[in-house]
Amino acid sequence: MSLGNVISVISAKGGSGSTTVTANFACGLAKLGKKVLAIDCNFGFRSLDDALGLQERVVFDCTDVLSGRREADEVCLEHPRYPGLYLIPAPQRLALHEDEDEQTISVQEALASFVTQVSEAYDYVLLDLPTANLDWLLPMSTISKEVLIISTQERVSLRNVDQLYHLLKKQGCVRCRFLLNHYVDAVNCRGIYPEVDQISDYLSCELLGMLIEEDEVRDCMEQGKPIIGKACESGQVLRYLVKEFLKK
Repeated sequence: MSLGNVISVISAKGGSGSTTVTANFACGLAKLGKKVLAIDCNFGFRSLDDALGLQERVVFDCTDVLSGRREADEVCLEHPRYPGLYLIPAPQRLALHEDEDEQTISVQEALASFVTQVSEAYDYVLLDLPTANLDWLLPMSTISKEVLIISTQERVSLRNVDQLYHLLKKQGCVRCRFLLNHYVDAVNCRGIYPEVDQISDYLSCELLGMLIEEDEVRDCMEQGKPIIGKACESGQVLRYLVKEFLKK
């Protein structure tokens, strides 16, 4: 059963930027007065804490609360610059328990159950999923109001969007949209990448919007300062997209 406030974010291809988008959307929603829980599902390769500038504050992680070793409020980190935004970091290991023989339930099942229990305490729950990983996507899509696929203009990435979209629709996903990240306009791409109208004609999935290729985005991510708080073009576009996201 899908929950009305859970959003799964996934990259169609490595490097597309699901973590960047998750971090900025979480901050944008919090800035609009929403209470937001962001969960990093990249077990063994966490990065959402870094994108939010919270890496130095991580003591516990997702597996601590899923295994019952810690309570949720002990694991959640509240963002100092974005009140109302909370993060549950991913672990550096892949397993739910340190001893894999103790595994009686999959991580995905445990997380889906946890999100179902805590979702009512938040306006939005954002799940940053591992890139194009069906073991994560399919169970998380069943509890999600929407799946947001992050893609670039690369043909392989766009093809993966199409495959993920049709797979999700077969699974009964309530809504699925995609966002073009690292977007290069027609003037600068020199015909290497397809243009937006070509992409829209090719894909059945609805386009939410585009984020341009901009050095400041990478700089802000490296510094743990989401670009949505900046006055640059990408910051303005992200603020607009978050507001548009809330309308639909």
